[in-house]
Amino acid sequence: STSTEIYDYLRLLFARIGTTTCPQCGNVVQKDHVDGIADRILSLDEERRFYVLFRLNPQPPVEAPAEEKPARGRKAGTRGRTRKKKASSDSKQAGSAPTAAVSDSFKHHLFLLRQRGFNRLFQDGRVFEFSTPESLLDVDFSKPVYALVDRLTVRPDARQRFIDSVEICYREGGEAVIHLLPSQPDGQPEWLSFNERFECKQCRIVFPEPQPSFFSFNNPAGACPRCQGFGNTIDFDPDLVVPDKKKTLGEGAVDPWTKPRYRTLQTEMKAAARTRGVPLDVPFYQLSTRHQQWVMDGDEEFGGVRGFFKYLERKKYKLHVRVFLSRYRGYATCSECHGGRLRREALNVSIQGKNIVEVCRLSILEARSFFAGLSLSEAQATVAERVLEEIRSRLDFLYK
Repeated sequence: STSTEIYDYLRLLFARIGTTTCPQCGNVVQKDHVDGIADRILSLDEERRFYVLFRLNPQPPVEAPAEEKPARGRKAGTRGRTRKKKASSDSKQAGSAPTAAVSDSFKHHLFLLRQRGFNRLFQDGRVFEFSTPESLLDVDFSKPVYALVDRLTVRPDARQRFIDSVEICYREGGEAVIHLLPSQPDGQPEWLSFNERFECKQCRIVFPEPQPSFFSFNNPAGACPRCQGFGNTIDFDPDLVVPDKKKTLGEGAVDPWTKPRYRTLQTEMKAAARTRGVPLDVPFYQLSTRHQQWVMDGDEEFGGVRGFFKYLERKKYKLHVRVFLSRYRGYATCSECHGGRLRREALNVSIQGKNIVEVCRLSILEARSFFAGLSLSEAQATVAERVLEEIRSRLDFLYK
């Protein structure tokens, strides 16, 4: 049908000119292209000096701190401190070994670099010539070490030389590091890092690059993993959990928690609600969307209705639990994609502030207006011209 054809073209359009946004910080996810880097650096104050570098030794992995249960009693606390001391001493002993190993592994790498013309290293503001092994005695290989590709000054005629240097960094180290020397005598140097990874430059989260299959709920590459692309799941039904929305939370609006076996959860919910300012004497349907969502999804302290049913799912080998669950089951909108049927990464891709699901929910009149008013860059317009023609012509056909 015409609608299906339009969706196929939409998938192609979003893959070509869609903008991926990081859900954590809201920044645009993109690669650092050499022309863009050149525009940024060479727009700085003229005659400012800088170094073009790439890192030699790998970035040490950042480990998330292990979650520790709160210690109970003095003895438990003492044991915890003892374990921490032991772990600290172990890490020190373990940390001393990699330094020598890294230095050894660098020998062949440095030799190959020298053969390719890289004979200067950079660390802590100092440049090291490594013509002989003895010249590297002052380099601490347990800290970041960089190969110095070029020393440049911000000038209009330095563009091509700068681009060539960045491309060398990408080829040799996968990343270009720009060390800007202070523009004032009492100023501080600046560090800028660029790479070709499709990632959020602030959160350092790598995202998959959009492809047409990315926006198909019939394809494993695009379908929401929770609902398998159906948009709903067999889950607890909110209308069965709160059958009488005129009741208040204090009166037992959440039906499962009025049963004798689970009344303690009703008490816990009331205590948590008072702490968070959720009213207990207002009919459920009059609660704000945020407060209703809190009852259903909970937070880090209170599990909510969803946490309660997840707990029961682990107990459903018991017959009475299965019977209890069946009273509240039904088809519910998928909590992962919210009915959009696509994986979360696809929903992070937008054109002029709308993702593909939001565009599909527009009326024909709204869609015609949306595509007629698209403001695209010259490069985007070139890539999307034919696709947009097909979409607009089919929308015109449906409208007439």
